[in-house]
Amino acid sequence: MYSSKILLLVFIFLTVFFGIVNTGRFFHKESVPPMNFVLFTIGVVGIIAYFI
Repeated sequence: MYSSKILLLVFIFLTVFFGIVNTGRFFHKESVPPMNFVLFTIGVVGIIAYFI
């Protein structure tokens, strides 16, 4: 029960953190590393999987 809530918090953190980082890098016209995008995607998929 608690482990699923902790995983959800980790996925939310990944999504929010890398969403902000990637958006900031994009607007400063810097390249976004592929690993940042992969970690952002893992967060989004984890949140979707939690609610399904």
